[in-house]
Amino acid sequence: MKEYTFATMDDNDDIYYYNDGIFVKGGDIIIKRQIELLYPSITTHQVQEITNHIRRSTLVSRSDFDRDVDILTLRIAH
Repeated sequence: MKEYTFATMDDNDDIYYYNDGIFVKGGDIIIKRQIELLYPSITTHQVQEITNHIRRSTLVSRSDFDRDVDILTLRIAH
């Protein structure tokens, strides 16, 4: 959590991570990848415990992302 900023939607438990100025879906994959890099012999149960802890500690309401009508987040496709 020091390298990434996560936000978990309280309506469906999807974990997003902050990347290049926007929150993107797929935070759970980032979490699993980082855990495996740091602790190669970790068990699946421990990975789930850590992921669930991050999920619970980063819960936000989806409406918090749409609160300011003057902000429009765009990603330019190449």
